[in-house]
Amino acid sequence: FTFYGLGFFINDMRNSKAMLLFLISLKYIQEKKLLKYLTLNLLGFLFHVSAILYIPLYFIIGKRWPKKLIILLFILGNIIFILSIPWLKGMFLFIVKIVNNNSIRIIYKMAAYTASEFHGRAYGFTLGYFERFFSFCLIFMHYDKLINKSRSNIMFINCAFIYFYIWLIGSEMVVILHRVALLFAFHYWVIFPQIYDICKKNMKLVFFFLLMVYGGLRFVTNNIRITDMYENALFEHGSFDYRNNMHTAYSKWMKTSGREAE
Repeated sequence: FTFYGLGFFINDMRNSKAMLLFLISLKYIQEKKLLKYLTLNLLGFLFHVSAILYIPLYFIIGKRWPKKLIILLFILGNIIFILSIPWLKGMFLFIVKIVNNNSIRIIYKMAAYTASEFHGRAYGFTLGYFERFFSFCLIFMHYDKLINKSRSNIMFINCAFIYFYIWLIGSEMVVILHRVALLFAFHYWVIFPQIYDICKKNMKLVFFFLLMVYGGLRFVTNNIRITDMYENALFEHGSFDYRNNMHTAYSKWMKTSGREAE
């Protein structure tokens, strides 16, 4: 468990560095300085390969897109999610077959993730689906007010929509959500406080209450399993044989899941 948690911690640290560099680069979209934007995000790419997705956003997230298109993509995403329409693994396998060269890092990882029972599993219905559904609706309802409040909000709103779309169409493989969708999770930090500020007094109380309830539920559901497994030197912990077996199981998982390629 310790090694498993450490692996995700290190990966999240790399993710967060790439994300922070992207956030710094956002001002260069407004200033139309492509070279500086590219420099920062190529640096982020050195921390985490998935950060390459930030580069084309220079041409996308600074614009107001038609609301009909935004809604249409959201509806299509929900159809893919609810009906569990398989398309991602097939696309990965097609690319792997066409390139047919496992010495290329990204091709090896695509093949490994597709075959992995851990990374290749579907996400499924959870409490998070309903949170993201209502979060999308909340942001969409305040779309014009948020942009009137600050022109730079259009970039964070578009990143929020990208985040929701990825969660919906990428739910076939949980690795896509862990590696790609989380690159856009920062919109919560920026958009939600502003929505709270826009709300009228009575609605602020409702909004705050719902956030606390949802946050409490997520804390309980996400951490109860971890706290049950947590061990340290001060309290009772597993034997050497138990911890050695955990390490062996983790090593086998590393080999089968493709994380050795990272």
